[in-house]
Amino acid sequence: MTRAKNCPDLGAYGCRGFDTYGPLAKIGGIAKKHPTEAESAGAVDVFNGLTEPCWIIDILPARVPASSDGQYFAVERYYLEETRLSELRKKQLDLMLKLCCYEAVAADFVGDDAWEKTPSPERFAERFGSMQPGESFRFKVEAEDTLIAVNGDDLYMTMHHPSARMLKLVRALAHAEGLFVWKPEE
Repeated sequence: MTRAKNCPDLGAYGCRGFDTYGPLAKIGGIAKKHPTEAESAGAVDVFNGLTEPCWIIDILPARVPASSDGQYFAVERYYLEETRLSELRKKQLDLMLKLCCYEAVAADFVGDDAWEKTPSPERFAERFGSMQPGESFRFKVEAEDTLIAVNGDDLYMTMHHPSARMLKLVRALAHAEGLFVWKPEE
């Protein structure tokens, strides 16, 4: 569903639930003690994490207002052309590789929660560089519980749950690549 809506897939959450469907209804159903209070709390935590504002790592220093007389869509199409998009992906990749110098990371290259711990720089470059429109890439700094996601159709990356230290570090790395880190207005 997230891919169909062109949104980054940030993960999934699931737990057993009380089930009285079909023939099992006659015996009172299955998983009668589910969801537990802890499972319900876990679902709430995941939902709250998805609704928290994220940070944007972008080529622009702020969101372009809808009322702008500028040429946002023409400029976006320009940067989405293969050569320019490849240049941008290199900047994004370099930011993530430099972040790997400071933190242990895991990456999900296929969007199916198949996390690879500490992939080599070559693996990062191969997988990130071959990302196609409609595909997504997720990068997790485990010690910080920070997630960075990018869709193949977008010029920006999103960063979720950064600590103050992580935000400062990512801002410095983004600046070195000519990128900006900003928080959307609520």
